[in-house]
Formats: sequence, structure tokens, C-alpha cells
Amino acid sequence: MGQVQDKASGILNKLSNEAHEIASRPPVEGEMTKRIEQQTAKIPSIGFLGLAVGSMVASATLAFVAQRKELANFVGLWAPSLLLIGIYNKLVKLEGSDFRSRPQNAQQGGQSVSSQGYAGQQSYGSQGVGQRDQGTMSEGFSGV
Repeated sequence: MGQVQDKASGILNKLSNEAHEIASRPPVEGEMTKRIEQQTAKIPSIGFLGLAVGSMVASATLAFVAQRKELANFVGLWAPSLLLIGIYNKLVKLEGSDFRSRPQNAQQGGQSVSSQGYAGQQSYGSQGVGQRDQGTMSEGFSGV
């Protein structure tokens, strides 16, 4: 019986060590994900918004003009998905999908705003957006 417990204990220790090693690795993007993100990054964010609004207009047209309610519901359900894809696309453009796995950002935990800024916007370095806007928020509500 003692040999079984020793063997079980050894297996549990080995599994625990492997799980700890896997959990401590930084996340790494796959090649297919990188290729897809490189292609979708070429699409302007307004494109996804336009597709979502177009889906809503097409849905309303199908519902009221063509009297095709089921097809209208189907087309109308595209809008939230397109908006989420647009948000994801914007995040990938701002930070990149592999932001945490890059050596300089892995040490920071990926929490700071990119130092390059985005498309000519002013860069705030490690100062968070909430910290930057605190003064203007309190000034705006001081008269209330």
C-alpha cells in the first residue's frame, strides 16, 4: 500500500510542476491568428461600423417592405457581431495581439498605454487614461 501512495504522490508532484510551468509561460499567438489580424488590420474601423449599420437597415427593409420577418431577424443579428469584430480590430491596431508576449511589455504586465500612440494621437506613456482625465472630470462637475 505504501508503494501505491508513493507512486501517486510522485505523479501528483509531477503534474503540479508541469501545471505550474505551463501557467508561468507568457501567452503566444499562433501563426494563423497573426495572419488573420494582419489582414483585418488593413480594414478601417469605420468599415465594420458601416457593415453593422447596413445590416440594421437591411433588416428593417426586409421586415417592413418585404415582410420577411425571419430573414430580417437573421440579418439584424449580424450587427452586434460586426461591432464586436470592429472593437477587436481596433484593440489589435492599438496594442497588437501579442502585446503581453513581447519582452519589453511582458515585464510591465501589459498595463501601460503604448508609448508610440496611435495614428498621430498624443502619447501618454505609462500614465493611464483615467489619471490623465481626473483634473478635467472634477472641474466639469464642480458647479453641480
